[in-house]
Amino acid sequence: MKKYNHILIIAAVLIILFFYGGTFLQNIFLDYGEKFKNFEEGHPVFQLFIFVALAAMSVVFGPFTSAPIVPFGVVVWGMWGAFALLMAGWLIGNSIAYLIGYYLGFPLVKRLVSEKKLNEWMNFISGKVDSKFVFLFRLAAPAEVGYVFGILKYSFLKYFVIVFLAEIPFGLILLCGGQAFIENNWFLLWLMVGLTALIIFLSSLFLKRR
Repeated sequence: MKKYNHILIIAAVLIILFFYGGTFLQNIFLDYGEKFKNFEEGHPVFQLFIFVALAAMSVVFGPFTSAPIVPFGVVVWGMWGAFALLMAGWLIGNSIAYLIGYYLGFPLVKRLVSEKKLNEWMNFISGKVDSKFVFLFRLAAPAEVGYVFGILKYSFLKYFVIVFLAEIPFGLILLCGGQAFIENNWFLLWLMVGLTALIIFLSSLFLKRR
């Protein structure tokens, strides 16, 4: 019951933000978006590096998300340019997480990720590492599960390809959501949120049936 109460509270907060926070957030973006673009014109390489680095950090450090930086990326590089940079950052972040798990193992990773959650992931994955399972798990689980595949010594090449394929829909959804935010198209933005939830839900459902 507590779980459903938490969901209702989160839903209520999101609805309040939708009706009362949209204009406020839009004004903040319009103010800083132009400054961001002007700064990029004078420091293009540095700005690109920062964007990719933040995208990578959102994978390595779970609580962070790439969502806030996406609208700025769309303004500066366009949708497809921002998509390419976002994917590059995510792939770098996933590779770093995998390599940390592979070479430094459980003792260090449990300091970066909840030990309880880490054990749950490892127990769930253990013995089920065919490509289809890994793809579905990567769709359903948080980005930082790359640590687990490193600890389990899963093939890096296979993991990299699967991550690339799994990140494409989320990257496109995030970029469409960023574009919708810029255009003040809240219907499309919430549609993208719903599509993300649907992908995660269906992936989790298929995983439970395997």
